[in-house]
Amino acid sequence: MKRKIFGSMVLLSVITVLLATAAFSGLLYQQLEKDMERELKNQMALAITGYEQAGASYLEGVRGEDRNSRITLIAPSGEVLYDNRANAAQMENHGDRPEIIAAFEVGRGEGVRNSDTLGSQLFYLAQRTEDGNVLRLSIRTDSIRTSMGESVILLAGIVLLIVILALVLSGIQTRRIIRPINDMDLEYPEGTKLYEELSPLVFRIHKLNQAVQEKIRELSARTDDFNNITSHMEEGLIILDRDGKIVTINRSAARAFETEEENLPGKHFSVVSRNLKLLEGVEKTLKGQPQEEIIEDRDKSYQLRSTPVFLEGDVSGGILMLFDVTEKRRAENLRREFTANVSHELKTPLTAILGYAEILKNRMAEGEDAVDFAGRIHEEAGSLLTMIEDIIRLSQLDEGNIRIPMERVDLLEEAQKAADRLRSAAVLRGIQLEVAGDQAFIQGIPVMLEELLVNLLDNAIKYNVEKGRVNLRILKKEDKVILEVADTGIGIPEEHQERIFERFYRVDKSHSKNTGGTGLGLSIVKHIASYHKACLKLESRSGKGTTIRIEFQAD
Repeated sequence: MKRKIFGSMVLLSVITVLLATAAFSGLLYQQLEKDMERELKNQMALAITGYEQAGASYLEGVRGEDRNSRITLIAPSGEVLYDNRANAAQMENHGDRPEIIAAFEVGRGEGVRNSDTLGSQLFYLAQRTEDGNVLRLSIRTDSIRTSMGESVILLAGIVLLIVILALVLSGIQTRRIIRPINDMDLEYPEGTKLYEELSPLVFRIHKLNQAVQEKIRELSARTDDFNNITSHMEEGLIILDRDGKIVTINRSAARAFETEEENLPGKHFSVVSRNLKLLEGVEKTLKGQPQEEIIEDRDKSYQLRSTPVFLEGDVSGGILMLFDVTEKRRAENLRREFTANVSHELKTPLTAILGYAEILKNRMAEGEDAVDFAGRIHEEAGSLLTMIEDIIRLSQLDEGNIRIPMERVDLLEEAQKAADRLRSAAVLRGIQLEVAGDQAFIQGIPVMLEELLVNLLDNAIKYNVEKGRVNLRILKKEDKVILEVADTGIGIPEEHQERIFERFYRVDKSHSKNTGGTGLGLSIVKHIASYHKACLKLESRSGKGTTIRIEFQAD
């Protein structure tokens, strides 16, 4: 815009200067022509006066004095009597000259034409004298052109100076015109003093600015809503462009790949994960093929659902959804294992019961043998019933189907009751069982807490060494009540500690069978602790014993 204004002003200035110069030259030429005619008339008046007073001798006296004017005396016959520039005798008859004819007829004549004698254009003025002759004066019009030519250099200098001045003034004026526009505050144009002609434009800019600001606010609000929603999604969300570069990634997806979401937009997806199966799924998606499959990555299981995004028939990107199904698959595996374990654990006592019953049925045992077989059937049936009750209890804990209300419970008192129930079993194995601590109250269900304590103490006694020790302590720490059961038993190897609370999981299956364990005790302990919103911790070293701590919220 600045260049156009400057160019327009310079062009206008140059055209104006050229037109003014041309007009001035034309006026100057006319003025010089008038001056020439006036001078010629003055010379004619002087020449007529001198001729009429002094005769032809006057004309002879001015021969060679005036180099610009020509004086010719013509007789009525047209014969040239005198000429100050040429030999009159050799000159042709001038009777046919228009100015001469007019002078003889009306007393004065004028004319402009090329002179054959002098070879230039002349202006003629002829006047009849008292003696009947015609005195003609002429002057070269070349003198006007000469004067004009002498003025051209001056005019050219003046024009050049004016053009330079026009350039400078145009630049200054252009900046003055543009400055208010450049200084205009586009956010608040209505507060800027501008030209009245620009008021409609300023008004439209103001309205457009308001509309743009409103759109920006709407987009910002939508972006914030989108970010807030996606950042709180449990599912991982990744949006890719057509080249596989990340457009946006939410917190869950970044956490799944153990990276920071702020640094990822604009980077290729391969920077996030090197999992070949995942990269193949992304590649197929960007080729227009939706994908849904399970991805194993970093000890995690994810269900990938990827959908290509089409724009005018071409793939413009892809949307990836990652669902963490690690716990779901683990639970499915646990259920399968639980089903298999239940089938196996129930089958063993049932097989024994059926075998002993078949012996009795076929009367293959009598007397003391029959009584012994009946006792084994009773023992196996008791183990089977205990296992079924434990399974039912676990099912109830899983479903949260406990209808007993919580109450204020003295955990030390419940610990002493549980210890009293198992003291005889400890004595039989020479185990020293001690209960210590402070009176501490929690909110809980006494029956479930007693079961938790019995299972912990029972395991500590069963998996202890001969003449070992079991210490049960109740500790109060700020707003926590800590239940701690420590034994000097065989301990749990580190590779088994993560799974020790799973159902039917046994570190040493042969030892568990010998002690009559079902493999459900610690699983029940974990579920009861979880039901009471308590934190369960395990510390154990193989051959050094085991310590289990449960932190309850104090009442």
